[in-house]
Amino acid sequence: MKSTEEKKDTVEKEFIAFPDIAADVINVLLYQGKEVVKAENLLAGPTETIYQDGKSSAASMRTYASMNWQTDM
Repeated sequence: MKSTEEKKDTVEKEFIAFPDIAADVINVLLYQGKEVVKAENLLAGPTETIYQDGKSSAASMRTYASMNWQTDM
């Protein structure tokens, strides 16, 4: 069974995957609450990156959420 902290971390990571929540967090943390990033301009991005790490032919890194900010919309 997961600890309370592990559950909290998982819930936070799943919560930030919503574009409206991500936009709010970005605006508060980076732009002092001014609405610069809008939810409709955030698109889901890749959650896995494959790269060469020098030790093996390929390695991968996963993230819970990734957003691409489309500024030309």
